[in-house]
Amino acid sequence: MRDRKIFLILSVAILFAFLVVVWYFFKASPSSNPDINNPTNPFGPAATSRPRGEFINNFINGFLGNNNTTNDERIPASERTLTQIWDKPTAGYNFVNREIIIEGTSTPQTGTSTIKKLSKPTKKTVEYLLFVDRITGHIYGYNKDSAGAFQITNTTIPGIYDAYITQNGSKVFLRYFDKDTNVIKTIMATIPTFLEGADPRPLTDLKSLQENISSFAVSDSSNYFSYIVPNNSGSSIYTVDSKNVATTFNSPLREWSLVYGGEIPYITNKASAYLEGSSFSLPKNIYNVGGKTGLVSLPNKTGESTLSSMWSNSGLLTFISSKKTGSLTTLSIKTIASKCAWMDTTRLLCGVPSTLISGEEGLPDDWFQGSISFSDDLFLVNINTGLSYTLLSLTGETGNPFDIIRPQINKGLTSLVFTNKQNGGLWLVNLNRLLSSTTSSQ
Repeated sequence: MRDRKIFLILSVAILFAFLVVVWYFFKASPSSNPDINNPTNPFGPAATSRPRGEFINNFINGFLGNNNTTNDERIPASERTLTQIWDKPTAGYNFVNREIIIEGTSTPQTGTSTIKKLSKPTKKTVEYLLFVDRITGHIYGYNKDSAGAFQITNTTIPGIYDAYITQNGSKVFLRYFDKDTNVIKTIMATIPTFLEGADPRPLTDLKSLQENISSFAVSDSSNYFSYIVPNNSGSSIYTVDSKNVATTFNSPLREWSLVYGGEIPYITNKASAYLEGSSFSLPKNIYNVGGKTGLVSLPNKTGESTLSSMWSNSGLLTFISSKKTGSLTTLSIKTIASKCAWMDTTRLLCGVPSTLISGEEGLPDDWFQGSISFSDDLFLVNINTGLSYTLLSLTGETGNPFDIIRPQINKGLTSLVFTNKQNGGLWLVNLNRLLSSTTSSQ
């Protein structure tokens, strides 16, 4: 009987101690006495203090292998798999390189004194992501090694819906709809030199291109840009080189979309599931692929292979066309070609919808018009082997759906940037982390 009482008392004591520990770590709020060196936080201790239970949570997550790979500020951006760069709508972006000078110092000892002496400065190449905020038209920069985005320009042009940053971040093309004149305007401007932490500066050398440009594209090297202007007899397609010399191709058709494969511009009929489309390379108007409804095409840098998507009787199809053999190879993924970006001449990264609509409605019309949206995963596709597999479950990373548009890969193949069509936000994928264990098998 006595042993049972001792056991009961010990059990109650242990339970009470356990409840106190749980309360302390997970429920109790830290407190402090305010003084001149430790003022009261008007937003409450939770605004600046981390939960006491964080230690236990981190221990459990580490033990189980659950690593937070999104926007936890305690994790360096270079170690995150997925990072949100901008939570507001973004109009366009590009990776640029800048050389910065690093001042070194040395501190040799002389007797009992220490003398600081400047050493020879060194140069370091830093990659920045430059992007345009859609609401203001301001240009921002982002460096994965810094704390966050910083503002570069302060020229306000509201309602930018399309932007292209070219020539290693020195030029920008901004497109917007002018409500006063009821026309689409395109502006070319010079981006000022920038430095993190410096005050933003205005755009300079602003020039206007033709009004009502319907499609715009820039070559990989930024040595060329092309645009389409519809007219009464069809459309005129202009290609301008780095010396501002323009060549013109005239077409009896008005509805074209432009895209570059390396340094070569391609035109494709505006995609619709209810009309057949074809793709041609300029300036000689050479047939590439065609006779497909809902056609969207994306040539690689050499133009030897083209990723295309179409709408068929069995739904959405994605295929590769070969310029050498003229063959068409259907891929196992089902996505719209504009959701993809070429890594090189044989590999692609694609946003692939986890589910597709069924029934008689066609793509890509409904998607372009915004009446439907997708929840994508990131796939790696090898056109030589025909293999494709999930590289990253985007929804699994954050719990939110991602509808990928305007994917772009940097030259070092270490980063992928894309816009989430759901809200226009800008996201960066760390390819170093994802491809380190898979590239050798591709």
